[in-house]
Amino acid sequence: MSSNLQNVQSPQHMKSSKSTETDHEADFLYVKNYTEQNLNFLKTLSISDSCFDDNSVILNETMNIGSVLDKIHESKTTCALLYANDDSLIGVLDTPDVIRYFLRYSSAMSSSARRLIRQCIIAEQKTSLSDICKHLCTGIRYIAVKSNEPLSHRIISQKAMVKVIVDAAGCDSCLSELLNQKNVCDIKPYGWDIISCSDCKSARNAFQIMAAYGITSLPIVSSGNEMIGVISATDVLYARKNIGFLDKDVCQFVKESRKDANNPRKVNCIVSAHNEEALINILKLMMHESVHHVYIVKDNFPVNVVSFVDILRILCESIS
Repeated sequence: MSSNLQNVQSPQHMKSSKSTETDHEADFLYVKNYTEQNLNFLKTLSISDSCFDDNSVILNETMNIGSVLDKIHESKTTCALLYANDDSLIGVLDTPDVIRYFLRYSSAMSSSARRLIRQCIIAEQKTSLSDICKHLCTGIRYIAVKSNEPLSHRIISQKAMVKVIVDAAGCDSCLSELLNQKNVCDIKPYGWDIISCSDCKSARNAFQIMAAYGITSLPIVSSGNEMIGVISATDVLYARKNIGFLDKDVCQFVKESRKDANNPRKVNCIVSAHNEEALINILKLMMHESVHHVYIVKDNFPVNVVSFVDILRILCESIS
């Protein structure tokens, strides 16, 4: 092993993982040769065109943070690939990276885009979907896949992985039955404490909570303990115009953010379902509404939440 490589502490079911240190605070974790707990129907499937997200943005390290955020905003995406001048991949930029940057620094939009990148997972093209799924189950939202051509890495997301599983259910009776029999209660038992943000707090407070808990969506709750809205990590892009916007009332910030992004979804538009809803219906709802989270609301208060990573975990546990 070369001197610039080191072992990374990984979950016990993962093997042969390594990372390289860089001078821009990014940890590159290469997916390779995991042999335990293979997902039966994913084990023999390799990466293919059907697995990729096609809405990622390509960026160059010469761009400053302001230009990067403008391009992401214009493209209406949450993911971007950042390349060095020699066409090597620096990392995958995600909206939680933007949140962490805004919370750590003042309005330094002229800084190099390298400062935004926290870590990136890169997979070989021959990596099985079983291995990809294991990483996504840890909460990682995007994985870059190597390419033999310059500037042509592609992205696999939690959403894309879930879609692969749903499509596979069409020709796998066992998987189809599983998706129809499992419900929200099987993913997260009723009664979990839901992390939320008070409507009297600022957008900065909301994003601080997201960063602290590693989540990308947060219910907004009124003083009367009623859920009145949702703020997502994508909303943070509005602060690219003025970092001071983060100190706005959280509902007002979301309202202005959605207007800035030409997003028709209102602050008080909450995608919800029943706690006994079948998993397949939750998946269809998430795909149709283009959301990463579905909330379970009782007496106008959030009592449960389901995300793509929750679904991936329960499926991995059930079919391994």
